[in-house]
Amino acid sequence: SSPVPESIAVLPFLDLSEDGDQEYLSEGLAEELLNLLANIPELRVAARTSSFSFKDQNIQIPEIGRLLNVAHVLEGSIRASGNDIRVTAQLIRVADGFHAWSQTYDRSLDDVIRIQEDVALQIATALDTTLNPEALEDMAAAGTRSVRAYQAYIRGLSLRSRAQRTSDWSYLLEAYGQFEEAACQEPRAYADMDPDDFGALILPGG
Repeated sequence: SSPVPESIAVLPFLDLSEDGDQEYLSEGLAEELLNLLANIPELRVAARTSSFSFKDQNIQIPEIGRLLNVAHVLEGSIRASGNDIRVTAQLIRVADGFHAWSQTYDRSLDDVIRIQEDVALQIATALDTTLNPEALEDMAAAGTRSVRAYQAYIRGLSLRSRAQRTSDWSYLLEAYGQFEEAACQEPRAYADMDPDDFGALILPGG
């Protein structure tokens, strides 16, 4: 069946940093965006395990869209140097391969939380959907997070994804440590995380 117009897959962002050492940031940012978009009731979002399986594979957007049965694909990249970061995000229509929306953000690393909020809102607008009040409240709360806590959190997300992708479950122990660091740095924002965020609960075959 044809995908509904309000459907999207979020691909892992590329790390274009000079030293290639910001994969945790590029992958974690993409996952956090996926989580935000999943809070839009009218929007069908492909599962993380499905969309992230295309990481490092040379597959064109139309084919990814067909395989995931979505009408849009979000891809992007980050380039970080010191405290400066450039984030590029592109929303692509699968049907014709053209951009429905794109934006480049040149900011400081301290602003990365606001960048993800803006990207989610721009996509909601482009796809003619709306974020529900709870999602908007969550995004507002995200702005209170310390950058150090946020970095630990998305580093944990990246490690958890890597564990699922490679079946190397040692990454889960590292992810658990990062989530604990986030909760320690910013208890108000992270102490009530869903237990599933603590990757130690995700076991082989689970």
